[in-house]
Amino acid sequence: MGVLLSQFDSRVQEIELYFSFLRLVVVEHADLIHENGHPKRVGIDHDLVKILKANAFLLLYNLVESSIRDALTRIYDSVAADRLTYAGLRAELREIWVQNMVIPDATRASDATTKKVVQLIDSIIAAELITLDAKLLPIAGNLDAAKVRELARRYGFSHQTTKKTQGGAVLLKVKTERNNLAHGQKSFAECGRDLTFQNLKTAKNRAIAYVRQILRNVEKYINVKGYCH
Repeated sequence: MGVLLSQFDSRVQEIELYFSFLRLVVVEHADLIHENGHPKRVGIDHDLVKILKANAFLLLYNLVESSIRDALTRIYDSVAADRLTYAGLRAELREIWVQNMVIPDATRASDATTKKVVQLIDSIIAAELITLDAKLLPIAGNLDAAKVRELARRYGFSHQTTKKTQGGAVLLKVKTERNNLAHGQKSFAECGRDLTFQNLKTAKNRAIAYVRQILRNVEKYINVKGYCH
């Protein structure tokens, strides 16, 4: 198993641990035992149950974004480890490197932009080693299957997955609900109100299956040095 899938499976274990707890609360209606001299059974508030269900979207989105970010960072690390120059990069990564080197900046004077372009040309002529900055990855709360496919085309790895993943369609729901919560457009109780455990479990399984297959594609791309010209 490659590094990407190993890291991914570690994160999945955290998700599964949370869902095991969520099942106890939502399906089996577990109570808490409070011990303060004498054991006392305490029920879990219904609104808290809604919050716990909604929180699953935050965990799932974090799994998706961190895993895809790791995959792209792994590509960048492989480019650096292979000590590639501009001439050695595939066309898609050349474009990304150029964009990283000359980032549009409305506050920058035109002569400063010209200097950046000259530095870029000099770097290519001198066959300097390529480094790609993971901090500039175009990922910020916007990852769904459409974005993954865009990234796959941009970097040159496959976005094909089996039918059981349904093309990662569930990622749109995960992203939307995560953003609703993160931006205050929904309260946690509102988000979790009509969710069932089975709905969440299905979303979790499909998201995991889709991301795992994308990571396999990236690992194959790295193993065959798909980033090379």
